[in-house]
Amino acid sequence: MASKVPKEQDMPTTAETQEDAERLLPEGNQVDLDHPETSDNATESVNAHGPRPRYSTYVDLAKLKRKVSYMDNEQHSVNMRDVGRPEASHNHLRAEILFRSSQVISSTDMKNHGIRTVLDLRVPPAACKASAQNQMQRLNRWLTRMVVLIRRLVLRKKNKLVRRTMSVLVDENTLEEYPKCIRCTNNSMAKYGVAVDVYHVDLLPSWVEYWIFYELPMYIKAKVVWMKIKGEEPDTMVAAAVADPEVLGFVRLYKIILKGSRKRIVRALRLFLDKDANRTCFPAIVHCIHGKDRTGLFVMLIYLLCGVPREDIIKDYALSEVLLKEGRQNHQLRSMPESLTTDAIMASAENVMEATLDFLEQEYGSSTTSAVEGYLMAGGMREEEIQSLRCIFLCPDFR
Repeated sequence: MASKVPKEQDMPTTAETQEDAERLLPEGNQVDLDHPETSDNATESVNAHGPRPRYSTYVDLAKLKRKVSYMDNEQHSVNMRDVGRPEASHNHLRAEILFRSSQVISSTDMKNHGIRTVLDLRVPPAACKASAQNQMQRLNRWLTRMVVLIRRLVLRKKNKLVRRTMSVLVDENTLEEYPKCIRCTNNSMAKYGVAVDVYHVDLLPSWVEYWIFYELPMYIKAKVVWMKIKGEEPDTMVAAAVADPEVLGFVRLYKIILKGSRKRIVRALRLFLDKDANRTCFPAIVHCIHGKDRTGLFVMLIYLLCGVPREDIIKDYALSEVLLKEGRQNHQLRSMPESLTTDAIMASAENVMEATLDFLEQEYGSSTTSAVEGYLMAGGMREEEIQSLRCIFLCPDFR
């Protein structure tokens, strides 16, 4: 019985099917349509009547549709929104200058919003720490600190000429800022599709991680130590313990981050205070892994600084859970480990943010406005810097 041959107009060209097959199949499993017998996963290429025609190579259309759907979903970021959302009741904030997101950021959104600065609140990648350019930058900053220390301690009573000379050599104000990551900035076009300045501000430094470990129950600590001895990574277990309110919970986690990373948060906010009149960092985007914990606290402080109502801050925090679950349903979180895409990890209950706001008022002020000012000043921010930040994020009529 003769096999049915498709019509010529229905047959895809070799170039089209080859390109689609290579894009769909995992690396190393591509089928060479011109030479199917050389491919490990190729279907039987010779039958009783001789070699198959090139167009008869099997292509899974269902898999093609799923892959195309996934690629379409990648065109949108997950948990991304404008901090100054005009549709919210706090419409006195300036729109289109600061965005928040998870680590899933699409190049399409970056281009559409004209992003110029990326503020990454995660631990810097190991490759960035090992970068020769970044290491040289850290060395220069260390030498600058030493010069400043010498100037303050040793040359305090020396003649004016020496003090002026030392003042020209170093600028103490640069030490209050985070330097941009040269490696990520140079590679930003390949990663984000646009040229941006990338800054890493780790809000979970080693001492904060040790603090979190100290707050865990003893049996969790014993498991973590045992896993480290065996050479295993306890990140999955610790993340589940942190998300469990009966073990640690997000409220205690946020308190630890706010206390332990206070100076880092202040220095990160200083990045928005442009000292160069010919350059602006906006529009900017701030993100962490999910865009709800570290990013949520960072945006919360900006909202409090600008007088956003308490209920709006709580609703905005709770929105992250909805958007993250939506991204998971659309298969947009495949870049994350499965342990970080559970309901418990992605939860952002309103009572968590409400308790965090209560903590700020109890620790730093009687009202939300005075509390955020007290918090930022405790981290080293001056009053004029606080007012400058307000002017940046508020519309002119509300300053």
